[in-house]
Amino acid sequence: MSVAHCHNRSPYFVEKPAAVSVFCLISREFCMFSFFEKLTQPFPDTPPSQPPTGIVAFCRYYTSGMWGVILTVSLLSAVVAMLEVALFGFLGQLVDWFSEQDRDTFLADQKFTLIGMGLTVLVFIPLFILLRSLFSRQS
Repeated sequence: MSVAHCHNRSPYFVEKPAAVSVFCLISREFCMFSFFEKLTQPFPDTPPSQPPTGIVAFCRYYTSGMWGVILTVSLLSAVVAMLEVALFGFLGQLVDWFSEQDRDTFLADQKFTLIGMGLTVLVFIPLFILLRSLFSRQS
């Protein structure tokens, strides 16, 4: 494929190996990064112009196409931070429970709380970390 026939406007276009293209045609779920890669346009249609003066205007000029990704990564980072703080709070509460509650009825009394925190540790925290990494590294 030549650069002229490519949808990418970059003069530095590198064609994907045929094996990757065939693999993506056979199994669409392994091409999930294309969603994140299409969120931003790395090579704008118009040539760059002189950036404005001033630090705030300069930063707004160069982040103009990235605000959705920046806000999403910020939100996901805040969610991960809150879940990790909740995890440390729960560990302190768990130590208190071990000293205060009856050993014979502990699992029966706290079953749903332990299951909820287990799901948080094994599913929710890794899921939000994965989403944050995909948005920040693949966009």
